[in-house]
Amino acid sequence: RQVLRRCSIDTVTAPSIYGNAFCRASSELADARTRKLEPPVPANIYAIEAPPCGQGVYRREQIMFILQAAFCAFGATRQVDDKPVELHIGYWGCGAYGGNHRLMILLQLIAAHLA
Repeated sequence: RQVLRRCSIDTVTAPSIYGNAFCRASSELADARTRKLEPPVPANIYAIEAPPCGQGVYRREQIMFILQAAFCAFGATRQVDDKPVELHIGYWGCGAYGGNHRLMILLQLIAAHLA
């Protein structure tokens, strides 16, 4: 395990730095929107690519792919530590990819329950 500096990123204040806007934001704007959280804590961080299929009606295959990706990621945390996991979910794939907010939250909750 590695001790990491935890940061909180403000994605609400205008101008937004959410989704694609983050890669276009100046370093000054990104620095202004972050703050160091104390104390640093040991953490295992898992990150996966958001599903890029976020336009229009989802096909069954797309929904299964998203559910399987989330299940695999959440299940991997069990292989590292069998202690309770603090899981942070959100609008995964709903920024740059334009995914459906409700569907992404629902699929993450189902995947976490199954894992």
